[in-house]
Amino acid sequence: MRIKNSILNFVLPFVVSLTISGCRNSSTSEERGDDNIKTRTPVSVVGISKENISSSVTLNAVSSYLKKSMLKSSASGYIRELTVSIGEHVRSGQVLFTLQTKEAAAYKNLNLKDSALAYTGNINVKANGDGVVTNIPHVAGDYIQEGDELCTIAEQNSLVFLLEVPYELHSFIHIKENCTIILPDEKEVGGKIDSKLSDMDAASQTERYVIKPVSSENIPENLLANISIVKSDKPNAVTLPKEAVLANETQSEYWVMKLVNDSIAAKIIVKVGIQNNNKVEIVSPSFDENDLFISSGSYGLPDSAIVTIMK
Repeated sequence: MRIKNSILNFVLPFVVSLTISGCRNSSTSEERGDDNIKTRTPVSVVGISKENISSSVTLNAVSSYLKKSMLKSSASGYIRELTVSIGEHVRSGQVLFTLQTKEAAAYKNLNLKDSALAYTGNINVKANGDGVVTNIPHVAGDYIQEGDELCTIAEQNSLVFLLEVPYELHSFIHIKENCTIILPDEKEVGGKIDSKLSDMDAASQTERYVIKPVSSENIPENLLANISIVKSDKPNAVTLPKEAVLANETQSEYWVMKLVNDSIAAKIIVKVGIQNNNKVEIVSPSFDENDLFISSGSYGLPDSAIVTIMK
């Protein structure tokens, strides 16, 4: 009896120890399983698309009237009446100023009663063309000399945008090509590259091009705008959203995270082409139309990462 009790006292601790160890291993396995589930990264996916893609460059420009005519006084005298204001549209032949010669003004001040000597000496000055009045240096009552400027009239159809182009981008600017004029209120107006000016700004090293808008109505002079010019375009290109294409810090290498199956994403190095604000052209390798790529949640994922697709 004592022998049996001794055996039980010796064996029982080992049995209990093995049972506890088994429970711990089972618990640890379950925890590891939970950890694997928790380490799945939730992602969104997107497929490739075939579409026309283009990239553009946006540069600054300022509006200006190329053709301006200066209306001058034909005699010395006083401005008796002014019927126009700055910014007003005028027509050819419209009376803008009424002048009184200095002789007529002198006779009036003498208050002579001889009707033969009393004359008004008024001269009507008319617009010499259609346009917009941009400058009036005098007001009614001013004395002016013969040949003095009365006002400046700009031809409405001569309004252009002067585009400043850094020299390193001049190869993308082509005469007679279309472009887009983006006004400060986000309104877009069609334009065409009309000509190139011969001078270059010495300080900024920029060339100036003349952009002719399709419509110049209600566009004032000296208005700052942006000109969008297409640098390159390609029809029926294979593209992905920009957020689906990743790159290193120097942008010397690009890659995508492609889904191998429902839970594994593989890192694939790609060669890209044209890029714009929304899309990136994939030049190589070739992908199938049914392939899926991670569009969100891919940042920092390693190759063969375990993911779960968000619905």
